[in-house]
Amino acid sequence: MRIPEACRMTGIGRSKLYALIKAGDIPRIKVGSMTLVPVKGLEGFLERCGPETAS
Repeated sequence: MRIPEACRMTGIGRSKLYALIKAGDIPRIKVGSMTLVPVKGLEGFLERCGPETAS
């Protein structure tokens, strides 16, 4: 999914999402200039965070 969709789905801001990608916490796929976030990678990140931090 694209970055704006990932932000809406998770409630994480754009800058924070890019910081998590840069830190390696969330995987990304580059297609030309477009950055995509795999849904499974995003779900895995949220599961690792636990329910208290993902809400």
